[in-house]
Amino acid sequence: MAPVCPRRFGNCGNFAHAHACFRQICWLTQQAVEKMFKAALFALQVNFPRAHDLDLLRNLLPDGWQVKERFSDLAEMTEWAVESRYPGNWPEAIESDAEKALEQARQIWNVIGEDIQKHLPVLLE
Repeated sequence: MAPVCPRRFGNCGNFAHAHACFRQICWLTQQAVEKMFKAALFALQVNFPRAHDLDLLRNLLPDGWQVKERFSDLAEMTEWAVESRYPGNWPEAIESDAEKALEQARQIWNVIGEDIQKHLPVLLE
């Protein structure tokens, strides 16, 4: 029997196999980052496409946002939006994929929070 999702990742539901839990974590982190970018773009009144491409969304943010400089390549994270939702010959997500995705999402959360404080302080009032 395949190992179940490690407890440190929290309750991933009733996944019988760890790779399904890891894939879910990777997809959810991609979604979280996508929503962070879209929320900032919405607050800036910047039109954005209905897309999952994190690099495309990040590039729509104005110059001077640290998230643009610190996270110049989000293609790997973007792939989780497709790989987790559509059939294909995708490699199984493993524990290190989930750990990497979580850490990257945390870092982006922190940096975009700093960007919002700097560039959109009226949102915090």
